[in-house]
Amino acid sequence: AYLTYSGLGVADVHLGNIKPALGMEQLMSSNDIFMVERSAVTNALTRGHQLGATVTSGGDHWSLRTGVYNEDARTNNGTDDEAVSVDARATTNLLRDSDAVLHVG
Repeated sequence: AYLTYSGLGVADVHLGNIKPALGMEQLMSSNDIFMVERSAVTNALTRGHQLGATVTSGGDHWSLRTGVYNEDARTNNGTDDEAVSVDARATTNLLRDSDAVLHVG
């Protein structure tokens, strides 16, 4: 679960149990991905939901998402090895004047 604040106008702030912005396939719902399951690369290199804060902004042909994350919400072992990560993802559509989409990022 997470909370979203949209009152800034230029960006949304999300706090809670969030997927880090590491790739389009990882951020999409499994109902919307092209294949029956996620690729082995996505499963090996991405993390699931993490406790953190994310700032998201975008326009008609671009998006930017950055965040700071700690650990999985189900982990509560109280040890000192808790890592913090900072992730960012920027995307754009290179075919701005077309009905087609060339998604980069």
